[in-house]
Amino acid sequence: MKAHQWFVEHREDFVVGTLERQELSAFRDHLERCPECREAIGEIERDLRWLPLGAAPVTVPPGMVRRLANGVLDRPRRNPWTWLVPAALAASTVGAAWYGLDQRRRATVLGRELAEVRAGLLERDGRLAAVLDTLGSIRTANRVLQAQLAIAGRRATMVVFETDRTQQWTVIVNGLPPAPAGERYGLWFLCEKGMRQGAALAGTSGTAVLVVAKPTDLGAVLAASVTLESERMVDGMPMAKREIGLIKM
Repeated sequence: MKAHQWFVEHREDFVVGTLERQELSAFRDHLERCPECREAIGEIERDLRWLPLGAAPVTVPPGMVRRLANGVLDRPRRNPWTWLVPAALAASTVGAAWYGLDQRRRATVLGRELAEVRAGLLERDGRLAAVLDTLGSIRTANRVLQAQLAIAGRRATMVVFETDRTQQWTVIVNGLPPAPAGERYGLWFLCEKGMRQGAALAGTSGTAVLVVAKPTDLGAVLAASVTLESERMVDGMPMAKREIGLIKM
C-alpha cells in the first residue's frame, strides 16, 4: 500500500476522532503538506454537519478513579502486638472477616461502575458506526431529493439521498414537531402498480435520520408522500390521513 493511500482510507477516522494518538499526529503533519487531503477533510466535515452525531464522551462516575486506586492498593494492616493477647487475636480475626466483606462490597460496586462505563462505550461506538454508515450512504447517493413539510403552521424539511446500488433511501428530517395524540407521520411510496408505506417518521424538533428500502415489486417509484395519519389501521391502511409533503421523482 502506498503511504498516501493510508491517509485516503483513514480520512473519515481522522474527522470523527477514532485514530490512535501517533496516527492522529502523523495525519495532522500530512495535512500540512497535502492540499488534496485538506480539501477532502473539509468535505467530510461539511457532510457531518447534517448528522445528529450524539456520540458524547462517556463520563466516568464521580470518585471512580479514587475507588479503583483504593481497591487495588488498600491492604489489611497487621498488628505486631496481637500475638501477646488471645483476645486481640480473636478481634483481629473478626476484623479480617469484616475487611474481606468490605472488599467484596467494594469489588461489587467497582464492577457495576465498570459495566456502566463499558455499556456507555458500546453505545457510543454503535452511534459512531451508524454515523459512518449514514455518511457512506450520503456520499454514494445517485440522487438527492428534497421536500418542504407544512404542519400546524410550522415548516419542516426532508432530504432524501437515493442509492441505486442498495435500493435504499437515506432520509433526513429536520424540524418535524411531535404528532398529535392518536396520530403519526408516515412515508408512502407511490408506484406504477400501487402504493406502499415505507416507514413511520418520528417527530422531533431536532434532526432524525432513517434508512428506508424502496419497493421493488410495484414498478417504478413515481413519488413519495409524507402524511399525518391515524394510528388505527383498517385492512392495512390508516383510518384517516392527509398529505403534508410530496417528493416528486
